[in-house]
Amino acid sequence: MASFKGGWRIVISRNDKGVYVQPKGSISFLTVDAIERQVFDFISEDDAVLVIDLSNVNFLDSAGLGMLISFLKFMKSHNGEMIVEYPQLGVQKLLEMTRMDELFEIKKTPEPTTGSWGEYI
Repeated sequence: MASFKGGWRIVISRNDKGVYVQPKGSISFLTVDAIERQVFDFISEDDAVLVIDLSNVNFLDSAGLGMLISFLKFMKSHNGEMIVEYPQLGVQKLLEMTRMDELFEIKKTPEPTTGSWGEYI
């Protein structure tokens, strides 16, 4: 785990399939260079999957979107894939508005259910 000025941190680990990245805090033009450096130093050409867990990211700007595209390009150039997991609602909406959700797989947190119509009939 690496912590950096500004209150954000990143945890990077490897499993049998690839690399799992868990940033926490904001991903913006102030932080993307350090995040990219950490991830690209860790990842290898043999990693088949790069998973970015955005569940603890509360803000993502255009530099953060560019960072995700850089990761995607790297993985595709090495016949791998990238998955974004569990973005918070604001980040998820940004990914959808910019159509980034069409470029790579996004695993969303299931929306809570409030019951079925049968309860009211």
